[in-house]
Amino acid sequence: MAAILDPEEKVDITRLMAGVKKTLPSYARPIFIRILRKIDLTGTYKLKKNDLQDQGFNPSKFSDNIYYLDSTKGTYEKVTKDVYDKINDGTIRV
Repeated sequence: MAAILDPEEKVDITRLMAGVKKTLPSYARPIFIRILRKIDLTGTYKLKKNDLQDQGFNPSKFSDNIYYLDSTKGTYEKVTKDVYDKINDGTIRV
């Protein structure tokens, strides 16, 4: 998973995918991309990675947008509760 700070929500996921395809080989492309509105830091300005890990990609645990790489379409698609359930039961393969 990659996390991108975008407090103004200006990230164009289509352009981001084009850049990822252009610069990274298929095996190095992030499966999930989370667009963060804010980053929680420790008292010494370190990223609180454990919080992000605990939340995983379950959209009901946070309000940020998260996308998964749909390899059949070659695009990033938004993870909704329905998509999350389909990924977990194996209907959608990532």
